[in-house]
Amino acid sequence: MIETPYTTTVAPDVPYQVLARKYRPAAFSGLIGQDAMVRTLTNAINSDRLAQAFILTGVRGVGKTSTARIIARALNCSGADGKGGPTPEPCGVCDNCRAIAEDRHVDVLEMDAASHTGIDNMREVIDGVRYRPTTARFKIYIIDEVHMLSKSAFNALLKTLEEPPEHVKFVFATTEIRKVPVTVLSRCQRFDLRRIDREMLSEYFSAIAEKEGVKISAAALNLISRAADGSVRDGLSLLDQAISNAGPDGADGSGGNAEISESQVRDMLGLADRSQSFMLLEFVMAGDVAPALKLLDQFYQDGADPLAVLEDLLEITHWLTR
Repeated sequence: MIETPYTTTVAPDVPYQVLARKYRPAAFSGLIGQDAMVRTLTNAINSDRLAQAFILTGVRGVGKTSTARIIARALNCSGADGKGGPTPEPCGVCDNCRAIAEDRHVDVLEMDAASHTGIDNMREVIDGVRYRPTTARFKIYIIDEVHMLSKSAFNALLKTLEEPPEHVKFVFATTEIRKVPVTVLSRCQRFDLRRIDREMLSEYFSAIAEKEGVKISAAALNLISRAADGSVRDGLSLLDQAISNAGPDGADGSGGNAEISESQVRDMLGLADRSQSFMLLEFVMAGDVAPALKLLDQFYQDGADPLAVLEDLLEITHWLTR
């Protein structure tokens, strides 16, 4: 069973948090499918061999921003007794850990490069680097979507990035690593976050559904994992949607213990019934054009996504030819 540690415990009177926020990993042990990166960062922290800058790249929803925040907590955690040092397993209860988790730590600065693209924004960062952290061990600059920075902003950052003060660490995140200048990449330790495979996503979502007191079939979880396309965040959003779709009485209206079914998730995702997809493939292979077109029209009337139908056919073909 995959463990699902998360940042905070939500009290009954606190407004609902979407699953992606509620179960955001608070430590490296909570990251799934990124074993190589976790092992490298854990060893670096334990041996005090930390780079001055990290760049995290990968598709949406695989843990780039979460990893950046975990790095900030890991480097600044002071332990429950206030005497601890950098650790790969932040305590989550010290002042630094709590302030970072609540996005209110004055020494951990998070910036969205998509809306702060210019050289003036980067000069503010460079000016702030000179000052030592107020309460933390390290001043951490997290710059999300770093590829959106202008050329002049990148150039302004180069010198500081190459020789930053000892009390400063940079963590960059991007979905488009090719747009980041080589001069910046060469000054950073790079981690490529991989897509999460379907089996691991299904196991993870099953653990979260259990924590939420929700019953969902393995086939339904498999559909959600497939639609997530390797993204934890996308999958959790779909799981949230499936739970809301079922409502308080479950998928079949028979009470809260009813299981969310495969057919319900198929309808929600706009997928064709798998048996009908097999039938369509049979018509195509037999050259029966008229019934194939009629079935496609039925898919359209039922609201199935044409691209999803094609992906279903590709998956069936792959399964049959293995």
